[in-house]
Amino acid sequence: MLLKLFVNNILPPLLVMAAGFVLERAVGVDPRALSRVALYVFTPALIFGSLVESKVTGTEFGQIALFVVAFMFTMWGVGLVAARLLRFDQRQTNAFLLATLFSNCGNYGLAVVLFAYGQVGLERGLAYFVVSALLTHTFAAYFASRGAYSMRQSIRNVFRLPLIYAVTVALVVRALRLAVPDFIMRAVSMPQAGAIPLMQILLGVQLARISRKLDL
Repeated sequence: MLLKLFVNNILPPLLVMAAGFVLERAVGVDPRALSRVALYVFTPALIFGSLVESKVTGTEFGQIALFVVAFMFTMWGVGLVAARLLRFDQRQTNAFLLATLFSNCGNYGLAVVLFAYGQVGLERGLAYFVVSALLTHTFAAYFASRGAYSMRQSIRNVFRLPLIYAVTVALVVRALRLAVPDFIMRAVSMPQAGAIPLMQILLGVQLARISRKLDL
């Protein structure tokens, strides 16, 4: 039973990640270019299309969002206490909080949820991903930049990220029950469909880069 679950639900995304790993080792891939394409095109399309088309109710979405936010702030408190006990400086504390508070639940988790629970599960997984990604692209971006930039510049860097605007527009569309033209949804659907595989390939490429550095 466990083997069947592994083969059907967990192995497929691992194979896509393995393709990215092999691709990097065989021909070399620029992970920064892939990351930027994912960040500025594929992920906003995934977020916008998923929110607009989702059948998850506002109440259920709010419950998921509340859990994600409550968990993050709980871990924030734990992380600050641990960082103080370990006598970390500001840069070390920022890095520690980045590793503690924010999870990468998109690259691998969404595919597993889809295979395990189908479209219904994926819609709820995407709701979790949307809130988690929004926090990652705001709080995490702030923590990542405040060690090197002023608070004003750090906040400015946050608002350069496209995810915030994708979420805002999608929520406005849902709240006002606006009809998005078909040609826009068709354009969005193409990168939306490729977002999860692209993130998995990117993860495989990054793992190959890490393993190559370890080999050295």
